[in-house]
Amino acid sequence: MEVLYLDNKIIVCVKPAGVLSTDEPGGMPSLLRAALGDDTAPVYTVHRLDAAVSGVMVYARTRHAAADLGRAIERGDVRKEYLAVACGALPEQRGELRDLLRRDRKLRKTFLAEAPGKDVREARLAYEVLASRAGLSLCRIRLYTGRAHQIRCQLAARGASIQTAVQRLQDFSPREELFFAHIRYAAVGEDCARGGITPILDYFERGTQTQLSVPLFVVKGESAYTLVAANGGENEITAALSSLEADTKRQGSAHCFTVLEIASRLNRSGAALACAIAPTAPERSVPEAEDGATLALEAGYAVFRGETLCGFLDTDAALGADLLLGFAPQASYVLPDGSGGTVTVQLHTAKASLSPVRNGGETAELHTATASLSPVWDEEGAALQIAVRVRAGVTESSGADTADAEMLARLEDGLSRAVAAQIEAAAEASKALDADFLELWRVLPEVKDEGVLASLRTLVQTESVLERSYDIYGSAHGKEESEHG
Repeated sequence: MEVLYLDNKIIVCVKPAGVLSTDEPGGMPSLLRAALGDDTAPVYTVHRLDAAVSGVMVYARTRHAAADLGRAIERGDVRKEYLAVACGALPEQRGELRDLLRRDRKLRKTFLAEAPGKDVREARLAYEVLASRAGLSLCRIRLYTGRAHQIRCQLAARGASIQTAVQRLQDFSPREELFFAHIRYAAVGEDCARGGITPILDYFERGTQTQLSVPLFVVKGESAYTLVAANGGENEITAALSSLEADTKRQGSAHCFTVLEIASRLNRSGAALACAIAPTAPERSVPEAEDGATLALEAGYAVFRGETLCGFLDTDAALGADLLLGFAPQASYVLPDGSGGTVTVQLHTAKASLSPVRNGGETAELHTATASLSPVWDEEGAALQIAVRVRAGVTESSGADTADAEMLARLEDGLSRAVAAQIEAAAEASKALDADFLELWRVLPEVKDEGVLASLRTLVQTESVLERSYDIYGSAHGKEESEHG
């Protein structure tokens, strides 16, 4: 993505092919916010381009600017020109086309209409054929109206098909796929990732019909080809990764970082995480994905420093990273009850919200957990104090009386120790790899200076609150107090 002009009212930029122009995950507004370094910056879409189309777009940075641009477009003050390749000959070297188009919203398709009616609107454009070769025509097109799929529909009605041109253009590049309309996941082998993923990120930004919202996985210890082969081919691995993504979302066991998230984090922090996976071995007993595909096993996180893979986080360190980054995993912990038995507890669903406070540290408020990061300076130098408060529910017990205050205190202490160990594992991995994937620079800017992260001391404090998930009276009583508080 290239920014051509920027002021406090508008942004003029080049939208790459394959990126949505609207404010959706992976869309242009998200990219622009990342470029501005502010994930909450207002960016308003005032006109659109199809995902497969690249070109110059104008975005508003204020509501007032958005209204002004909208009125300018309605008055025809904004000139819209396109370059398109069509297969077939247009009637004249240049001309103007007027048609009635009907939009079928249910089918999401546009058709030529013979007469005015419901959902029928006039479409008008001017064209000029700039060059012709091998049955293909390069055309400059000026739009006077902005109907959905207007150019494709009007040209096709004259025997000049853009869709057929796409197929013909592919014939000129037999060694490389030009158009990927349905990419859902990206998998990169470990060796490839250690060589650098900048070309891969660039491909997704510039490639035709590729989405930056695609999750990117790193295959630990193997190549991406091995992963595909282990799961029976391209269709099967897509089903396997789909099941894996659904399971991680449902269980909260990991976050599937998208291409956009990875690129944004590398840009602002110089480090990023990606979900690591491993092909299943035939003897492994794992669930089956839809269509019979075996799951690719989740294997913690891959860590990128700059563009290169520099290491991996195991499951504990990955859960610690999730807690500090605000992804709030729904992790389960099996805790000893002190009598030879065990009690299983599960963290509640949570979401992090970071609010920088320069003098008091920075606090990440979670729905059921709070991680407070505060910089500390003493005679030993800079340190980072991490205070974590978690709430969890008891889901299983081998017979321990979780209503007993002493037992509950023992379990809460065990949970605090387990969570602290995960957070310490994530922090130690960040220091050992010299990769600030936890974005500690937001709290302690000195972390960006050479050598500071590797020598940074972390002081972890945890507090846990346990609830019995099956304590109906306690839950109802708490709800009643909340409603009348």
